[in-house]
Parts: sequence; C-alpha cells; structure tokens
Amino acid sequence: MELCHELPSAGHQGMVRTMAKVKTRYQWYRMTSDIKAFVATCSVCNKNKKPNRYGRCPMINYHAGSPMERVHLDFMGPLPKTKNGHENILMLVDQFTKWTECIPLPSQTAEVTAQAAINEFFSRFGYPFEIFSDQGRNFESSLFKAVCDLLQIHKARTTPYRPSANGQVERQNRSLMDAVRCFVDQQQDSWDEHLAQLAGALRASVNRSTGYTPNKLMLGRETNQPAELMFGTTEDHKYTGTEEYIIGLEKAMKTSHEIARKTLKTTQARMKKDYDLRVLERQYAPGDLVMSYKGSKVEEDPKLGGMSDVNNNLQNLSITPKPKKGRGTTIEGIGGTYELVSGVGFVLVEEASSTSNLKVQVEQAPLLHSPRDSLVYVKRGPAGR
Repeated sequence: MELCHELPSAGHQGMVRTMAKVKTRYQWYRMTSDIKAFVATCSVCNKNKKPNRYGRCPMINYHAGSPMERVHLDFMGPLPKTKNGHENILMLVDQFTKWTECIPLPSQTAEVTAQAAINEFFSRFGYPFEIFSDQGRNFESSLFKAVCDLLQIHKARTTPYRPSANGQVERQNRSLMDAVRCFVDQQQDSWDEHLAQLAGALRASVNRSTGYTPNKLMLGRETNQPAELMFGTTEDHKYTGTEEYIIGLEKAMKTSHEIARKTLKTTQARMKKDYDLRVLERQYAPGDLVMSYKGSKVEEDPKLGGMSDVNNNLQNLSITPKPKKGRGTTIEGIGGTYELVSGVGFVLVEEASSTSNLKVQVEQAPLLHSPRDSLVYVKRGPAGR
C-alpha cells in the first residue's frame, strides 16, 4: 500500500485509485477495509487535501426580546484614508431592533473603540446587558474588559474563524458597503461623509426578520424622510398633550415589540431548518487527534495545520485543542474548524520521537490487518496462475 499510495509515482491518490493499483498486484483477507483505513489515516493527505464536505454544526439561535438586550460590535477596515483621517468603521447593531450605528474612526485601538461606543451610542440609548464581538485584540484587551466590568456589561465573543457567529453585524456590514459604493466612486477619501445618512437609511428600512423598521422598534415612531416632508406623512398625530402621547407611544411600542418577537421567532426557526439540512456533525472525544485549518491564501500551502489532542468536549460543538508539541496556546473552536484525522473508527497518535512515525490506536473498531504489521497477503502473479 505504501508503494501504491505514498511514492511520488503513486501521487497520494484517493481510496478508489489506490485500491485499483493494489488489486492489480496483490490480494489478502480484508484488503478493501485495510486500504480504506490506510488512505484515511495518511497524514500527508489529511494535511493537504480539501475535504469533500466541511464539518457543519446545527444552528443555535440567541433570542433577544427587547431593545439593548444584546449589541453586536465589529470593525470594517482599514479602508482608504479619508480627508478627516478615518480608516475604519465601528459597527454597532442591536440584535432585537436591528438599530445600526456606523462610526468612522482613525484606528481600532481598545481606547478609541470603547470611547466611541460609549459617547456615540450607549450614552444615547442606554447600556446593553451584553456585548457580542469577535476575538479582535481591541475587543479582547484588558482595557475593554475593564470597561465592561465597570459598567456591569456581560462580554461574549465568537469562536475563531467563524464570522457567521456574529452574523447580525456581518449582514449589516455588507449592506452598508453596498450603499457606500453607490455614492463613492472616484473620490475614495470621502466615504466617511456619507456614513451618517446611509446608517439612517438602514434604520428607516423595514427589516425582514422583524417586519418593522429599526426606527419603529427603537423609537416607537418612524422618522421623517424627505419624501414625507414633500408629500406629507400617512401617520395621524392627534395627541392633545404629553401624557396622551406617552400612553399612545407605550401602547404602540408594546404591540410592535410583541409582533416583532413572534416574527423573529418564526424567521429564526425557518433559517435554522434550512441551515440544518446541510449539517455534518463532527463528534469529538477527549484524546482524539484533530487538525486545524490554516486559512492560508497560498495555493501550495497545506490546508490543515499541526495536529492537536482534543482537551475537552463542550456540547459536541466547541472543542479546545491542546498542541501536541511546544508551548502553544489553547483556543476554542467550533467543530467545523477542525477535522478528525481518520474517519473509520480510530484515531492517530503521534509518536514522541518523530513526526513521521505514526501508529494506529483503535477505538471501538476491529483490529486492522495491514501489510505493515502482518504478512497475511498474497502477491498476484501473471494472469492464469
């Protein structure tokens, strides 16, 4: 099997082609299962070949039921530097109302981020119960954590290489950049001058997930747009005093929030159903050997990085790989970010002496009869013998 798979003349072909080559010259008991196991546990193939299907865990939805319950943060940039010195956009999205703020900033430091979020958003609408972001250094810094602790805000984060986990703000990022491109063509140094009005346009648009505009859910009313100023608004304003207006506003917001919750629940259920149709769960257990995706853009680079032991199993979704060698760091990752080395019921254990010597550790699988360990095979002779 080594001659028909690992040599340059064999080219590390897949299971079917390797089996065809072996069968022309050899035969032995349980040959098919041995070849499948041999190819599945080839470390070179596992590191360099792209899987036919990536691991995909079932969708888990977070339900926010009121404004400022959970706010998503993210950065876009660096972008072309503007006349005002801005190169980045801080995006803040309220999960329930979909209210969006776009703040142009000169840098992405933790100090600048915290100051902008507090002065431009939280000071106007109140402080959220939870902030959700990726694992950017500015959001994970000691300063940002200290600010959250001081304000009694729970800080949550995504797992590495999973931008879809912060999908609330990622979707708004795309909508904003599509709008920016429509107004910024040749002059790439003036995009920050359009952000405020473009953010207002997003807030005045009906969101499909809630059935309302962010303005309606956050403010209890629609803001006047140029079209309303020219042709008049369709809303009746028959309040005779402040108290009557407050009572009417509370009633309207209560009704709209209840409808939005039901619409959100229905939308999330539909999205989960569609997403879970393509689920391919990877089951991990402590001691399994996994490889992490490197994410390199160089075509010749291996697709998978170094091997790691699974340190623990968190709801079969998040795993904490422990590097096999060196000090390394411990990170969390969703199941789709890592691939099991083998797929036939056993795992590979790396020898301490050499990275090239690998042995098979059987887990709930029958003992393999391989030519590496046994001579129970018959070499094929010429046809007719």
